[in-house]
Amino acid sequence: MARSGALGLFGAGVAAVGGFTLTAVVTHGLGAAGAGVFFEAFALFTILAAIGTAGADTGLLYTATRSRALGRVAELRRVMAVAFGPVVLAATVLAVSLYAAAPGLAGLLMDEAHRDQGADQLALLAPFLVCAITGLVAVQATRGFGGLRIYVGLQQLALPLGRVALVAAVLAFGARGLAVPLAWAIPLLLTCPLALWALYGQLRRTERALLPASAPARPVREIAREFWSYAAGRGFAQAFTQSIVWFDVIIVGAMRSAHEAGIYAAASRFVTTGTLAMQAMRLAIQPQVGAALAVGDKRRAEDLYRVSTQWITASSWPLYLVLATFGPQVLRVFGEEFADGADALSVLSVAMLLNLATGNVNTVLLMAGKSRWTAVNTVVALVVNIGLNLLLVPGHGIVGAAIAWSASIVCEQLMGMYEVRVLLALRGHGRGFAVSAAMAALVFGGGGLALRLALGTDLWVLALYLALAVPLYAAALWRFRTVLELPALLSAVGRRRPGRHARTTG
Repeated sequence: MARSGALGLFGAGVAAVGGFTLTAVVTHGLGAAGAGVFFEAFALFTILAAIGTAGADTGLLYTATRSRALGRVAELRRVMAVAFGPVVLAATVLAVSLYAAAPGLAGLLMDEAHRDQGADQLALLAPFLVCAITGLVAVQATRGFGGLRIYVGLQQLALPLGRVALVAAVLAFGARGLAVPLAWAIPLLLTCPLALWALYGQLRRTERALLPASAPARPVREIAREFWSYAAGRGFAQAFTQSIVWFDVIIVGAMRSAHEAGIYAAASRFVTTGTLAMQAMRLAIQPQVGAALAVGDKRRAEDLYRVSTQWITASSWPLYLVLATFGPQVLRVFGEEFADGADALSVLSVAMLLNLATGNVNTVLLMAGKSRWTAVNTVVALVVNIGLNLLLVPGHGIVGAAIAWSASIVCEQLMGMYEVRVLLALRGHGRGFAVSAAMAALVFGGGGLALRLALGTDLWVLALYLALAVPLYAAALWRFRTVLELPALLSAVGRRRPGRHARTTG
């Protein structure tokens, strides 16, 4: 990508490394059981935060992008009021409810040996929900004004790096218990007000530049109806998506033990960390896809989707093929006891290959105004996830949880793929995708499997594997750069529009 894509990739990379480092710090400092309690509390906090945003984050991104593209800048202040009022109220209600229900939730969701510890952590984290929800909505909204710097600086740099630094410092000084979740939450007190301040500044600059040429603002009731009819569907989808990602950690802790929950959370961190290329592409193309579809330019939207999909595949498939073949060695970075999660990691890695192959399918649906479609897809996936977790976790532990999550991933992505390809008539795959998938599968899949079968899974085998595969794969990507549309990736996807967009960039 150009500047926005490079910035998005950099931010996603730092955030991924920060999240991975935090997991390693917590697992080494607290052990599997202690980490399990922390990640169970973190999982519930994350799900509630997604519920509290109610889709307003994506709603503001979508509305701000369209308002600027369609000359409706006069409505932006009303849109902000319509969005933030209900969000702050919902965040406050959720925070109070979590604090009051912490003992009961811990008794229901955590094993007997760790219920008191879990209740204390949930009660401690409850007030921070207000900052987490409000800050996330604000920082996502800044992207609707044409730039990524604010989002990357706060959400992908300051927040994850601040958490790593504070948690590591707390553990280095020998503190345990509530000190760890408190250190994790404190950076929210900085990023939330900064995001609100930055968003207000963007709004003022946009109004100064574009307000004289804007169409008159519509009534608040009409704006609210339009905004929440879009955002509500996305709100359900976000809540269900986070539930899919984190519900199995909670179920493993509730039906098995905090020890297994810690191992599974660590294994799943590898899975989420590997999506950084997809996140970077999403950040870069989302406003552009929305603007293209808003003015009926389906060709441009299709080009963005296709090029981003083949480079997501090219850049991310190798990691998951490594995780699938050398899981035990990779997981030992968290500690010896975490190698028990290798089978679960292999299952999840295979599912992620399909997830990445569909590209940012949900982004395309959202920017086409189909938030309700994504909500339906996510509901179906969540039902599959919950049902299979309840069925498989008691008898199969973390492997059962991995199967459940994998099935929900496949279900959701295939439904989204059908909607984009058939109902929206947008193609996201071409010759470039086939080439990138084939190269990754041959070099990292076939090569890794051959070395594992011949030499085993020792660390030196993994090192040899990477030393051979990485330069060979890089050379193959360069050889087929034209087929993979590298020029389009560098010039088209991250391209900024001249004039008014440049003046309101955050």
